[in-house]
Amino acid sequence: MQPDNPRDLHILVVDDDPVILHYLKIMLAKKQYKATFLSTTDKNVVTSVGPDIILMDVWLGNEDGKEVCRSIKQNPATSSIPLIMMSSSRDAAKKCIEAGADDFILKPFDIETLLQQITSLVLRSRVIGN
Repeated sequence: MQPDNPRDLHILVVDDDPVILHYLKIMLAKKQYKATFLSTTDKNVVTSVGPDIILMDVWLGNEDGKEVCRSIKQNPATSSIPLIMMSSSRDAAKKCIEAGADDFILKPFDIETLLQQITSLVLRSRVIGN
């Protein structure tokens, strides 16, 4: 899918923190973005949801988000989906990029900054992909 309007993007948000999920659900709905919210995931869920971009926490309860990221990026069916990792740990950024994440955002984040990152990353991936 190559929507003309960034708000036509389907964002998959994966975070085990119900407060973060609730905040993002409210803010993305307020900005009229289409989004799916999960507290845990695996590569099969990503394939079935078919998002345009993934926003995922580094720690997902008992799961390591970096390993989930690595799995998503190694799967030919999902490898081209832009993926932003998020964490409250500044030290996580390098490890997330090494795991294959396309970008990183530090928690807490400003919703406008996050939306700018999402739009920029999707546009960049389309330019590279064409």
